[in-house]
Formats: sequence, C-alpha cells, structure tokens
Amino acid sequence: MELRMRRAALVCLALASAILPLQVRAATDPIRSEDARRFARLIDAGDGLPDADVLRRQYLEQASPTLQKYLPEYIIDAGKLADAIRADPQRYVSAARDCLPMLERMGDEVLAVDARYAAFMPEAQPAEVVLLFGAGNSTGTVVGRRVVLALEKVCDGANDEAALRERLRGLVAHEWVHTGQPDPTDADRRDLLAWALREGAASFLAATVLGQDASASDHAWAMQRESALWRQFQADRATMRAHWPLDAAEPDAEAVAAGTRWFWNSASADGRPADLGYWVGQRIAAVWYSRQGDKGEAMRRLIAMASPDDIVRESGYSP
Repeated sequence: MELRMRRAALVCLALASAILPLQVRAATDPIRSEDARRFARLIDAGDGLPDADVLRRQYLEQASPTLQKYLPEYIIDAGKLADAIRADPQRYVSAARDCLPMLERMGDEVLAVDARYAAFMPEAQPAEVVLLFGAGNSTGTVVGRRVVLALEKVCDGANDEAALRERLRGLVAHEWVHTGQPDPTDADRRDLLAWALREGAASFLAATVLGQDASASDHAWAMQRESALWRQFQADRATMRAHWPLDAAEPDAEAVAAGTRWFWNSASADGRPADLGYWVGQRIAAVWYSRQGDKGEAMRRLIAMASPDDIVRESGYSP
C-alpha cells in the first residue's frame, strides 16, 4: 500500500536498483524448513491425504516453537488441517513435493531483501523465515518476529522457479516490516487508520526496497475513485471507533461492517476489489515518504508508526 509524488519516488527507485549487488550480511541460511519437511514426509507416506491423528501426532505435537505459536490462530487443530487437505489435496501435494525443495534453495533471496533494507537502515535486523503448512487461510504472517510462510498458499499458482522467487521476495519484503513494528495496542486494533497504515507502510516499503513503483497509482479501479474512497474511509473510521469503544470487548455490527469494508473481505459483485485498506494506507505512506528528506529516518518512523494521525497530517494527503 504505497503512494505518489513522482520525483522523490523515482529517486528511491534508482537507489533501490543500485542496492541489488550489495553483499549479504549473514553466512547462515535464513530459511528454516523443519516443520515443512516433516509435513512433506507425511504427505508422501499418506498418499497425499494424511489423517487427523497422524497430523496431530507427527506434525503438530512435534511442532517447532514457531509452529506452536502459529497453530491456535491459523490451524486450530489437526481436524481442521485434515479438512483443508481433503478440500484440495493436490495443492498440498504439489507444494510439498515440488515447491518446498525450490524454496529451500532460495535463502539468497531473503538475504538480498535484508541487504536492501540495510542500505537505508544499517541497524536493520536480518529476517528469519520459517516454512510450514497451514489450513489454507494465511499466506504470510509474523510470529515471534519471524516471517512465517504457509506453503499451500505461497506455492499456489507459482508454476516455475522465477515466479516463485519473485513471490518470495515480495512476501519477505512486506513481512520484514511487520517484524519491526510494535504490537498493536488495544486502541490500534479499533482504529481503521492504524490498520491501514500498518499494512500500507509494509507494502510501500517493500516496493521501495525492491525497486518497484511504490505509489500504488497503478491500481486503476481505486485511483479513479480516490477522493470518494478517502471520504468513505474517514467516515468508516469514525463509525468503527464510535461503535467499538475501549470499554467494549467486541465490536458491534456497525463497527464490523465499517471495518470489513476495507479489510478481511473478498471482491464484491460491483467490482470493488478486496482489502482496499491496504491501498489507502499505501497511498498515504507514499505521499508522506515523498516529503521526507532523510529516507532512512522516514523508514524508521513508518515502521514505528507512533501516530497514524501525525502521518496523515504531515503527508498532506487530501485527494
């Protein structure tokens, strides 16, 4: 989720392109795949359909600390995982047999992303990537400051090594930002702008360091409606905050409707794309970043995300 102001963006693109040959900073492989390899053995032994008991005993009960933390939110239990495999066994078989071996050879891509962030922020910490298999509901996330990639989603539709490398770069560059962000406060969880900038900053910075157009202006549907979308976003932010106050444990129906207009949704029948909150956040981040002189310090501020309202005000974003 990124934004505009062309001249500064072009400077960033040129800088990011120049970073490509940077020497990587770590000698060890940044990709951990013990969980994924254990799962792949179960796929082979079970003819592509391991049952819930096998998954529980030989995959989940032997989980790495990262998979243990990932389990409650994204897998829930062995039964849910078995159901996901039965719903699309070929996706899991292909990811385990064909995609996993390729990904295990791509530690250089992770190190290259590290080097690009380090060019802006020398203190930037290298990423550690954990490969595993989940229940088909998450592609990439962060668990315990590690980037976690679920291969049944990561590998889906990436039909050759070049496509897989490109996807890995993009996922790691985005999730790398999340590894440095502070955990959302209770107030942040109820604030649509905080969510939009959290995700939008990650998408903006990922595109910036990868040498891509980070402005999000290539999103034709949204750009044609930018002013109206921003007005609707502001109204929905106010609704969500009013209908999910700090003294309420859960949001009411109006708050849910306001939030899911921008996140956690699918494309609608009228052509509105899914998850437009990412795009809104990226547009704001791009405009704000284009006005900053010290790009390394600007990256640090976007990652720290101390005050979403300050970012909007300083950006002058007003489509």
